[in-house]
Amino acid sequence: MLLICLLILAAVMNGLDFKPHLEKLKDIDWKARCQEAWEDIKKYGNTLKREACEKCLQAWYVLDDPKTPKLDKILIYAAIIYTVSRRDIIPFAKFGGIGLIDDGAAIAFVINRIGKNITPAIELKAKEKVEEWFGPEYSIKGSGA
Repeated sequence: MLLICLLILAAVMNGLDFKPHLEKLKDIDWKARCQEAWEDIKKYGNTLKREACEKCLQAWYVLDDPKTPKLDKILIYAAIIYTVSRRDIIPFAKFGGIGLIDDGAAIAFVINRIGKNITPAIELKAKEKVEEWFGPEYSIKGSGA
């Protein structure tokens, strides 16, 4: 499953028109396959930065939107699975913080691609979930004096 998702993600990132191949994937229950990945995201969400969690949640909520194209949904699943997978092109265990580059690149590519599908309602839902996990975000305003 991980290999299939990685190949799809790499193919689309390299400009391959994947739409003709979607017919072969129509019977896969992608959401069921990614439920375990979602549980990992929830479990380890506190170790990620707030902004990264919010972007991942936006992508997750885009999946429930019936207007989201199937290829975009597959790319979101591929990026989520790759990010939470223990297999990496640049392993974190071996390279430390540099090992997050490939994960970040996969998420950034997908977020950029699906940006048009992130509605204000999805932004709000993701923000509310992040506040539930991390607490409200505070900022200090200048006194203006």
